[in-house]
Amino acid sequence: MIRWLGFAAGLVLLLVTASSVIKTLLIPRTATSILGSALAWLVRGTFGKITARVEDLRNRERILAAAGPAWLIMLLISWLVCLLLGFALLLWPLNHHAFALSLEESGSSLFTLGFVRPYGAGPSAVVFVAGASGLPKVYDRWTEWAADISESHTNYRTLVYFRSPDPQTSWLLGLLAVLDAAALHLSLNPGTVPPEARPLMRVGYVTMRKLARALGMPVTEDPHPDDPIALTREDFDAAVDRMRRAGWVFEREPDDAWPHFHGWRVNYEAAAYALAGFLDLPPAVWSGTRPRHRPPPQLPARPPHREPGDVRPGGPAPRRRQARPG
Repeated sequence: MIRWLGFAAGLVLLLVTASSVIKTLLIPRTATSILGSALAWLVRGTFGKITARVEDLRNRERILAAAGPAWLIMLLISWLVCLLLGFALLLWPLNHHAFALSLEESGSSLFTLGFVRPYGAGPSAVVFVAGASGLPKVYDRWTEWAADISESHTNYRTLVYFRSPDPQTSWLLGLLAVLDAAALHLSLNPGTVPPEARPLMRVGYVTMRKLARALGMPVTEDPHPDDPIALTREDFDAAVDRMRRAGWVFEREPDDAWPHFHGWRVNYEAAAYALAGFLDLPPAVWSGTRPRHRPPPQLPARPPHREPGDVRPGGPAPRRRQARPG
């Protein structure tokens, strides 16, 4: 019974959040929401107490200038928290798990992380709605950036030669890595891949070709999905194995996914490799060859996972707490 009461509370919470979002961002006139008004009262009261004893006008105005951004940041955080709790409460009676697992499933979908997979029609429907209401997708941001690059770096070709201050990174290698990520996503998980992945692929490979043509490199305008690529099946299998060890759940087996990945990568690989070689970019996997005297490419280093009590590299062993005499 308590689970279904939570379901009703979650539905109310989502409706209040949706009302706040619509009234704040979409309605082009004065409209107040419960959540926005409550946060405005809290922010106004807090900043009023801070500036109550500030006599200098400039100092008071400088402090009060932060009230608007503080209200907006709190409002965005409140929306996310309400969505997280609301969808978790909707999932609670549907998946028959503890509330903590429902909360984890809601967060996985809301932030489009995908590390928890729902089972059943009800939880799947809630998770799809949660995923659709999450933060702006990473593929969206990269699509916009690639479109900007295709205009700026072809009209002002000197921009192509600007390099990253970090000797191990490059803007072009970053775009190539995201295109490969989207190609893997489309190939291995066609049912749950974000819809933004396809526009990214289209804009991404068009950008790669435009940059290559601007530098005088011949590119194939309409490659066939079966045309050869330099990346080998062994490289693909190694990436799939790395994803599996990280906990990724696949919808397609590698044998079925490889032709689809091949068909995506043939659109941008030749242009990307030609650009990377021409600009002599830092060695990186899946980015073509470099001159012989360059160091071999290395896999990206993931930040180490640390927990309280772990021994620092090269440091002393943690002390053991001695039992007190009884």
